[in-house]
This record gives sequence, C-alpha cells and structure tokens, in this order.
Amino acid sequence: MDCLRLVQHHWPKRRMAEYTQLLSTLQEGRPLTHALKLIRFPPFYLFLLTVGEQHGQLSDSLQITSMYYHKRHNQKRKQRKALAYPLLLLGSVLCTLFIFLQFLLPQFLSLYHTFDVPLPAVTRWTVLLMESTLIPWALLGGLVVLFFTVWLIKHKRMIWEKALFKLPWISYYFRLQQTYLVCIQAGLLLEGGVTILQVCKLFQNEGVSLLVQQTFSDILDKLHQGEALSRVFHGRSCFLPILHEMVLIAEQSGTLGASLLRVGEQLESELEDWTERLSIFFESFITIGAGSLVLFLMLVLFVPLYHLINYI
Repeated sequence: MDCLRLVQHHWPKRRMAEYTQLLSTLQEGRPLTHALKLIRFPPFYLFLLTVGEQHGQLSDSLQITSMYYHKRHNQKRKQRKALAYPLLLLGSVLCTLFIFLQFLLPQFLSLYHTFDVPLPAVTRWTVLLMESTLIPWALLGGLVVLFFTVWLIKHKRMIWEKALFKLPWISYYFRLQQTYLVCIQAGLLLEGGVTILQVCKLFQNEGVSLLVQQTFSDILDKLHQGEALSRVFHGRSCFLPILHEMVLIAEQSGTLGASLLRVGEQLESELEDWTERLSIFFESFITIGAGSLVLFLMLVLFVPLYHLINYI
C-alpha cells in the first residue's frame, strides 16, 4: 500500500478512478493480481504477478514485467517513428498534387489559351484527365478501399491477418514479430514456474493476433492428445522455423524457458533491423514517387511556358 501511495503522483490523472479502485480493493484484503484484473491490466502481466505471489517473489516478478514492458514500449515507439516520416511525406505529396490540379494548373492553362500557345502532349493529357470523371471516381474508389480496409481490420481480423501473411517482406516481418513475442512471453512465464499448458491456454485466449490464438488452440488440443511439444510446433506458418527448432532442442535438454528467452533476444535485434529496413524502403519509395511527381509538374507547367517565351 505504501508503494502504491508513492507512485500516486506518477499515475495518469485521467485514470485516477482506477487508482482509487485499486487502493480500495487492496484495503478489502484482496490479492494484488485480483485488484489489477479489475482495472484491466494485461493478462500476461497478471500471469507473471500471480506466479510471483505464489512463490513469494513478487518483487522479482514486478521487475521482470517492468523490463519487458519497457522493451515493448521502446519497440513500439521505434515502429511508430519508422512509419511517421513516410506517412508525412505521402500526405505532403497528395496535398501538393491536389493544390496543383485545383488551383495552379487552371491558372496556367488560361494564360496559355490567351496567347494561343500549343500545348505539349503531357499537358493535353493532364487537361483531358481533369475534364473527365476519372479523378472523382478514383477518389471515390480510394475512399471505398480505405473504409473497407478499416472495416476488415475491425470486424474480420482473421481475413486481414491471413492477407498480410501472404505479402512478401511484410509476411516475414509479421512472422518475425509474432515469433519474438511468443518466445519472450513464453520464456518469462516458463522461467517463472508456469506450465506449458497454462502458457498455451494464455496464448489461446489472449494471443497478440487471432491467427496466433487459433494456432495455440490447435496446439493445446494436440498436447491434450499426448503429442510431443516439438511435433505440434512443426510447420506453423505464423511463426519462423527457428521456434520449432529451438523447441526441439530445448525439449531434449529440459531448458525450454531459458532457450526461448535467448532466441527472443536474438529475434529482438533482427526485428529492430527489419523495422529500420522497412522504414528506409518506404522512405525511398515515397521519395522517388515525390521526385517523379515534381518532374511531371515541371513538364506540365514549364514546357508550355518555354513555348510561350519562344512565341513572344
């Protein structure tokens, strides 16, 4: 209780009601994990604390969970940072294109028509494109695709996740991320004293994705049927093959928890490298697109201007 009162000033103000509820639940004599469950703490966090309470090592469990979530926070921050610049650049490009088509190009066209300047092919094609109904329909189609994607993510996550796992590069990145999370979380739980069946049950109910939940549901069923652990992890498409290989080796040596943690640390470095690679790829792709757009705008606007100068 004294520890919780010490962290009161660091608790988010918008969640002070949860802090009050936490204190009142503990004052009633309930366990810490029960009080944290009422304010919707993550199941993985609660699992580790439950093990710490049962073995009298609550401080060690709190330290482990703190290190884990600190790493996860830094990882998510790097991923957001990697996506922020490409998205900002893409938005700038789209705004520039809109301003050009709606305001600049009509002014230049009126000037060229006044002097009866012959327009090059690229400018004529742009004018025909503006006068046609293709652009409104393209915008409408883009909005439909956007809303459909958002609906798919919210209501049909399984279909969305299976589609992502079929994309090159993106597929490997997501499989790497899923494998890393499973290795780190399962390793910490096993080292804390949780059984492999309890770990699989946790991932079945609270996995990081629906595909992982479905996979662990099948794994749990086969474990109940008596199949070996290494066998049930073989050929799982949502994980990298290294997970099955490590489970096979660790199953024989009896060091499954520690082995998964070591693999997780290796995958963490690889995940950071892939995050940086994807960021560089998207930045380069959008930068090339922006450069091509600038070249297009120069051809559309300044080639007729060059003819106008020669005409005068």
